[in-house]
Amino acid sequence: MVEKVYWLDVTLVSVPVAAPPLSIGELAALLAGARATIGVDTGLSHLAVALKTPTVALYTATDPGLTGVLGSGFFRNLGGKAQVPPVADVLAALQPVLD
Repeated sequence: MVEKVYWLDVTLVSVPVAAPPLSIGELAALLAGARATIGVDTGLSHLAVALKTPTVALYTATDPGLTGVLGSGFFRNLGGKAQVPPVADVLAALQPVLD
């Protein structure tokens, strides 16, 4: 059981956000309870999709066709090798789950 609950209300401002150190169980609980996630090409993006949390995964160094997230819930893979997805595209990709 997770003893700490972290709430994050992002109002689309240019403020860096970093989570405090968490165990994998705490991370899974945080991701499972999230309304949506935006992540880079890491295991946490794949974990969010596995937990059926709506996810937009960003790629800039790898081909999402080879390593992208895949699951049965809402997910989008954006970017690719040397292709940084614009912020507007990321937000547009998430719009269906934020309405």
